[in-house]
Amino acid sequence: MSSTFGKNIKISIFGESHGPAVGVVIDGLPAGIQVDLNELNSLMRDRMGIDMPGTTPRKEKEKIEFLSGIRFDSRFSIGITSGTPLGAIIRNENVKSKDYSDVANVPRPGHADYTQVAKWGEYGILEGGGHLSGRLTAPLAVAGGICMQVLEKEGISVYAGLLNLGGHALTEEASEEFGSDFFKKEITPFILEAEREGDSLGGILWCTAEGLPPGVGEPIFDKVESRLGQMIFSIPGVKGLEFGDGFACAVRRGSENNDAFRIVTKNSTEHIDASTKGDEHAPDYLMTFGTKDNTDDITNCAKNFKSVELETNHCGGLLGGITTGGKLQFRVAVKPTPSIGKTQRTVNLLSKKNVLLNNKGRHDVAVAIRAVPVVKAVTALVLYDLLIDYKESRND
Repeated sequence: MSSTFGKNIKISIFGESHGPAVGVVIDGLPAGIQVDLNELNSLMRDRMGIDMPGTTPRKEKEKIEFLSGIRFDSRFSIGITSGTPLGAIIRNENVKSKDYSDVANVPRPGHADYTQVAKWGEYGILEGGGHLSGRLTAPLAVAGGICMQVLEKEGISVYAGLLNLGGHALTEEASEEFGSDFFKKEITPFILEAEREGDSLGGILWCTAEGLPPGVGEPIFDKVESRLGQMIFSIPGVKGLEFGDGFACAVRRGSENNDAFRIVTKNSTEHIDASTKGDEHAPDYLMTFGTKDNTDDITNCAKNFKSVELETNHCGGLLGGITTGGKLQFRVAVKPTPSIGKTQRTVNLLSKKNVLLNNKGRHDVAVAIRAVPVVKAVTALVLYDLLIDYKESRND
């Protein structure tokens, strides 16, 4: 089973939804990183959806127990990493495994009961979704939350919110203020309607990272999109991901979709025509790329990156899988919670008969809501991992 991820910062998550605990081992964190536990606990509360409409009645304490790799002050509020593997667990206490006593024989539509039985047979642990449960996003949030604090010190900030819930577009204010009273008030009618009908809602999230320098990311398999895609799709319920304008780009022409470059100075952002050889305004290096004598010119170009910006951002801050220095922007589609109050058709694998199923258990009306802080956390984890490569390549 592949429950490990990362190149420089390696994580391994473990546990099951209804087991004793879920946890994470983080390997590669440098010594001396300061971790604010209050800030980390705030992220964990957001993940639990405390006082948030539409989230599961199962509320765990979410107390993080650090087993290794970090020492805390006397108030247990600020920790300093030791450079050795950091181990942390979150105990499962509020479990009701009897609600899942028959899922191995009668798989729930939309869940991974059927595929887990197909893969592991009688040895699979299915209660609450087992290792495939959304409960495993808790240790992901711990790892990502620590990386988020590291990025903040580097001047890089990650934000996320909800764009759409169940086909209802949120206002800009609600979308940008996730978890606020205004946000809760706006989504409550949609949640209550779905609850009354015994149904659930999907959602679309947005995520943005600001402060990334140009040049972060590696070609082909280590593109920013490639690495983020692997991690984002590891979040249960995620079914779609698009960077920048995504699928909308497919119906445009290049002239509409290309992001023009410009030099930003105190004096001018004006463009001059330097596309024709011999133009008196055209710098020689525009004509000589690919020749043996243009090394100095390319070096001079590289020194000017800080004064370059894109006029638009259809690309979402990425070209060739490498950051442009603009905002990294992407959207995530999360499916409706598969556990619903309506009667559903399924099968009994023992009797080989078609049967009807009424779900038991405690479930979110919309898992997309609690996915927002998780997306933010794992994005920080991936970006910090990539930033290490970027700094090493520049000897920073």
